[in-house]
Amino acid sequence: MTSSFDPKAIESVSEQFEKQQADAKRRREKELRRRQEWEDAAWNFADNILKLDQDAHEIQFGAILDASYYAARVLPTFWIVCEVIRKSGLRERLDVLDEEKMIVFHGGARDREMATAGYQQALSLLWECTSPQFKKTKAIERQLGGTFGHSAGRHMWYMMCAIVKGLLTEQGRLFIKADGIPQRLADVAQFKGRNAVRNWQWWTWSRQGMKSAQIRDRWNTERPEEKIGEKAKGRDIVRKTLEAIKRQLFPSRR
Repeated sequence: MTSSFDPKAIESVSEQFEKQQADAKRRREKELRRRQEWEDAAWNFADNILKLDQDAHEIQFGAILDASYYAARVLPTFWIVCEVIRKSGLRERLDVLDEEKMIVFHGGARDREMATAGYQQALSLLWECTSPQFKKTKAIERQLGGTFGHSAGRHMWYMMCAIVKGLLTEQGRLFIKADGIPQRLADVAQFKGRNAVRNWQWWTWSRQGMKSAQIRDRWNTERPEEKIGEKAKGRDIVRKTLEAIKRQLFPSRR
């Protein structure tokens, strides 16, 4: 054995390990803060919808529901939800919610036709309002305010609540399609086979603005049992996968 004891080498390895641990801790804390923001937005919105549902139920006993009161309560929390979804890159998850499960679970005690129409209208509205190009106007505020005054409009908000919780809370795991991949992307080769779910997750993170190295680190932290290389090897696996997906989705950009 020709090597000699090198305390500096040990110290360097320790410093590198401690830095990796600190970086992982910061990522975990950032993820927890982000998820808390999601939860807060969802449940603040849901609280208002629950009160709306309770008061609307009393209509059958002669109560009168003040639509303007609920417009003033619900809409501000709805816009916060839209901003959180837009900022967090969660909009594409609207594609992977299982409509049938959502309607059966959240609309089971309601009229099936009302629940279905409400869900579909809620999905369309949320897709529109979370678009990067969307601009909130007084006209859309008035249109949405008018929905609280009739049963079908209120059903849209009941099912909107289900969608929001499906996107922003732990309940969402119950209502994701089996493979979580939108039907419109089913022909992409990387979204087939044993790595399909992994590749879809990487693609989703990339659409949220994460770089290949960040995706590698997050994946390795959250899925240690499916860990890829920690350095250039892991980064290149992610990068090549994303490039292959882009070539299929955007062939004109080659």
